[in-house]
Amino acid sequence: MLADAESVCNILGANLVSIHSAVENAFVHELFEEGRSTTDTALWIGLHDVFTDDEFYWTDGTEFDFSGFDTGDSEPGSTADGTCVSMAQDDTLWDTEMCTEERPYICITEVLTHSH
Repeated sequence: MLADAESVCNILGANLVSIHSAVENAFVHELFEEGRSTTDTALWIGLHDVFTDDEFYWTDGTEFDFSGFDTGDSEPGSTADGTCVSMAQDDTLWDTEMCTEERPYICITEVLTHSH
């Protein structure tokens, strides 16, 4: 479940991954490929429209400024029955799904640097 995944990330001081460019999308997909089991077909990312249909929000509060939706399948505004977003293993495209699906996920946090 997406909510459980976000809760685990929060316990670790992080959030589910947010994606803001094609480069980041490719990087997240590469992490997924390296860490997934053979049965994993999709990965939760921290995007959802739980509050308002077709208004997508990242769980970390950052701006929704990049879209990787599969425009032929379940882009925002389609008839898909999900409100949470996953990345497909086979093509890096995003799909909406029911938030109750069990999926692997990636947590991300800001890197803090300290100057001495």
